[in-house]
Amino acid sequence: MITKPVHPLSLTDVDFQEFVNQSVQFFTHDDFVMIMNVCFYRQPFLKPNEVYRITESRLILLLEGHAQASINLQDYAVSQGSLVLLAPDAIVELKEVSDNVRVIAMVLGEEVKVKQDVILHNSPTEFEHFLRLSYLVWDMAHCQPYRHETVYHLLHAIVANALQLDKQQKQSEAQSQPARLQTLFQEFRRLVALHATQHRTVNFYAQALHITPHYLSAVIKKASNQSVMQWVHRALVQEAKLLLQANELMLFEIAYRLNFPSASAFTKFFKRETGITPTQYQEQTAKGR
Repeated sequence: MITKPVHPLSLTDVDFQEFVNQSVQFFTHDDFVMIMNVCFYRQPFLKPNEVYRITESRLILLLEGHAQASINLQDYAVSQGSLVLLAPDAIVELKEVSDNVRVIAMVLGEEVKVKQDVILHNSPTEFEHFLRLSYLVWDMAHCQPYRHETVYHLLHAIVANALQLDKQQKQSEAQSQPARLQTLFQEFRRLVALHATQHRTVNFYAQALHITPHYLSAVIKKASNQSVMQWVHRALVQEAKLLLQANELMLFEIAYRLNFPSASAFTKFFKRETGITPTQYQEQTAKGR
C-alpha cells in the first residue's frame, strides 16, 4: 500500500497569486475554494500522465472540451456537461485533455462530506441545474458578511443532487447487467487496490470473494472487458508510478516494496506494461515539473 502522499492536490499547493496575475476569477474562505470558468491549460491543476492523490474533496463541472482520466484505476471519458465529484484520497491520473477545456472547480472542505467518487454525464437539463447552483454558490459566497451557512447548504445540495443522479444511473445500468455481477466487480476492484502489491494470482482474489477462479475470470471479463491480471497489473503500475514520482527510493527499494524479486524484474515488468523503463518515467515526470 502507499505509505505517504505523493503529488497531493491540496489547498496548500494552490498558487492564488498566479490566479491574480492571470485574472482568474476565484473565491476562497477557510477551506472552501471556488474557481470560475477557468481554462485548464492556463491553470493545469493536473499534469497529464502524472498520478495524484486528492487531499480534499473536489467538484469539477466541465463547461467546454473533453478529457480522459483514470480515477481509482477506472478509466473515464468526460466532456462538456460532465460533473466529476472526487472524495478525499482519490487517486487520479489525467490521460488526455483537449486544448479548449474550461471548468468550474471547487474544493469543498471538511464540512461537506464526500464519501464516494461520482462521474456524471449529464443531460442538458441536469447540466443547467448544476450550472445554476454553481452560480448561486458564487453569488452567495461574495455577499458581505460572508454567508457561511447558506454556502454550506448550497454545496450540500449540489453533492446530494450528484449522488442522487449517480444512484439513478447505476440503477439503470443494473437493469442491463445482473446486480450480482456488478457487486462482485466492485468488490474485486476494492480488493485489488488493497492487495495488488502483495497478491498477484487469480486464486487469491477468487478465494477472497468465495468463488472459483474460473467464475471470477468470467465475471471480470464480462464486466470490464479486461482480465483479472490486467486489473492487478494496472494497480501495480499505478503504485509504482507514485513511488517513482516521490524520487526518494532506489529502484531495488521500490522493487522490494512492490514484492518483486529484484530491481531487474521490476524494470522488466514496468517496461512491458508502460513501454518505458522506471528511470525513463522518472526523467519524463521530472521534466514536467
